Amino acid sequence: MHASLGLLALLLLCGAARAEDGGVPARGAGLVLRDSASDEDTGIPAYPGAVVQPRTQNQSPALDLAFWASGRGMHLSLVKYWSRDSAVRVAAFYRQALAQYGSVIDCSASPRDAACEDEPEEGTVELRAGPKSDRRIVASVQKKDRCEIAAVRVRAR
Repeated sequence: MHASLGLLALLLLCGAARAEDGGVPARGAGLVLRDSASDEDTGIPAYPGAVVQPRTQNQSPALDLAFWASGRGMHLSLVKYWSRDSAVRVAAFYRQALAQYGSVIDCSASPRDAACEDEPEEGTVELRAGPKSDRRIVASVQKKDRCEIAAVRVRAR
C-alpha cells in the first residue's frame, strides 16, 4: 500500500491530478492535514463490531490529507480498524460494501490487474473499487487473534 501512495504523489507532481468538487478546492493552493478521519470521509462503512485502532506515540489510526495547486490536487482519507473476526469474513463484508462503487478487484488474487499498482504483502487481502479519480481500497490482514483493516479513499484529478 505504501507504493500506491508514492505513485499517487508522483502522479500529482506530474500534473495527472485535478481538483474535484468535495475533494479539494479548484482554485489557489494549499495543504490540509488532519490526524482524524471517519467512515464518512472514506465512503467505506466500518466493519460491524470493528474498533478504530488505538493511537500510538508514532502512529495515528486515521488520516485526512488534501493538497492542491492551480486546480490540480489529491484528497486521501484513511481509517484503520481491528476486528476479532477472521480476515476471510472481513473481506466478504467489504466485497459487498465496495460493490456499490463498481467492480470489486481483489488485488491479492489478481495482482496484475490494471487497478492494482503493486502486489499486496503476503496474507493481505486488498480490495479496490471505483474509478481511478475516486478509488476506494480496503486491505485486511490476519494478525494472531485479530484482523487489521485499513479503509482508504483516494480522490484525484
